Amino acid sequence: MALNFAERLKIAKQLREALDALDKAKAFGERLKLVAEVRRLEALLTGGEAQTATPPAETKVEPEGKAEAENPDIAVIRSIIDGKHPDMEKPEIADVLNGLITKYENSGDEAILDLVDQAIEAVETRVLDLTDEFDE
Repeated sequence: MALNFAERLKIAKQLREALDALDKAKAFGERLKLVAEVRRLEALLTGGEAQTATPPAETKVEPEGKAEAENPDIAVIRSIIDGKHPDMEKPEIADVLNGLITKYENSGDEAILDLVDQAIEAVETRVLDLTDEFDE
């Protein structure tokens, strides 16, 4: 079903609100729920359907250094931060983030968690940029 401009604008505003809430959320559980909501709203805007997550380790991103070679998730995270992940502008990026959050939220690995937070912020920024295009 194609959405008219008013419907797309309404969803874009809901998406922006969800992203603002995601930016302020501290608890991983809350962030996961908000990422799922962002994914749902993105799917509505793009006409896509919610899909299951591709585990981050299976995402095809070439490692750049020793850390990336030892942990392929780091290469995935860096590709998101750099805006080069193949799903960066697709709803599936939320699934990738959900997988990373789930995998590392109880790991105690602060370095990875900091990178995941940077990746979330990169996606938030890109989605906000995309929603700004709807406002123009």
